[in-house]
Amino acid sequence: MMARLARARGHLEAVAGRPDAADEAFTHSLQAIDGLHLPFEQARIELATGRFLRRTGQRRRAADLLAAAERRFRTLGASPTPTGVPPNWPHPGWPRRSGSATTVAA
Repeated sequence: MMARLARARGHLEAVAGRPDAADEAFTHSLQAIDGLHLPFEQARIELATGRFLRRTGQRRRAADLLAAAERRFRTLGASPTPTGVPPNWPHPGWPRRSGSATTVAA
């Protein structure tokens, strides 16, 4: 699937220190998944793109995508990252685990 490959390319470009190419790849990934009715994959793409944008200082765009990913994951009853949680967790709007109950960070 083109969307998944573009997401992977975005990761590779980001790691290689080419943020413009990474942004282009992530944008292509978002466009490729749009309308395919694959909510889990779309959430993964939104999460990856949002994290990239947050790291490059594009916080408003990042927040929109991270919120969309969180809504999709929540609708599916899925967790965005069972392991490898980012160091600044919880991100505003992401579920925060407190004991066994899930709450939303304010």
